[in-house]
Amino acid sequence: MNRTAAAVMFRQSLRAFTVIDKIVSSFSALIATGTVELIGYTSTMPQPTDAATPAIFWTTTIIMFGLPILGWICTLVAMHYCHLSKDDMVEVQKRIEKKKNAVPTESEEK
Repeated sequence: MNRTAAAVMFRQSLRAFTVIDKIVSSFSALIATGTVELIGYTSTMPQPTDAATPAIFWTTTIIMFGLPILGWICTLVAMHYCHLSKDDMVEVQKRIEKKKNAVPTESEEK
């Protein structure tokens, strides 16, 4: 693979990352808005001067600690079913290094 093709592949992977990042950001706003609506705020958002209610406390606690824990559990389950040996990891590292060496640096592109 020549350097131009590698650079094109690198740029395409960045575009894919950007799209995925935007989708995840949209879901985070959806989750926040949905949980605020579930605790009773349908026409306004909770304000810093509002009294701390148990619903606000538990919703905040679940979002702040529960969702990351759920994500970590999903990661552990995925890792359990992904069978990579040490030899496989060495091969993956070699492929990554080969791709890194194939992509031209900014100074080489100019």
